[in-house]
Amino acid sequence: MLRLTEDLSRFSVKPGVVCQLIELSAGKVSNQDAEAVIFDEWNLEDCPRHTGLYEFFNVMWVEWKNRVPYRKAVGRVSRELWTNIAVEDTNLVLG
Repeated sequence: MLRLTEDLSRFSVKPGVVCQLIELSAGKVSNQDAEAVIFDEWNLEDCPRHTGLYEFFNVMWVEWKNRVPYRKAVGRVSRELWTNIAVEDTNLVLG
């Protein structure tokens, strides 16, 4: 689940679009109704909370312009998905 930084009316994602995500932190919450207020993905059918515990990574989607990274969105990726993708260490300064 990503929450866009810019105006949503100017944005569309097509299947196959590659997003560069930066891991910011990790978290976990138990399956409680109160969390539905905070987590946009809480009521989606495939949200991992249905197993009793939702483990996730907070991420930032960066987009590069003239070799400078800019924040495009922030959000969460489930621990299950994040641990199954190729991850590399990087250092960057946002523009």
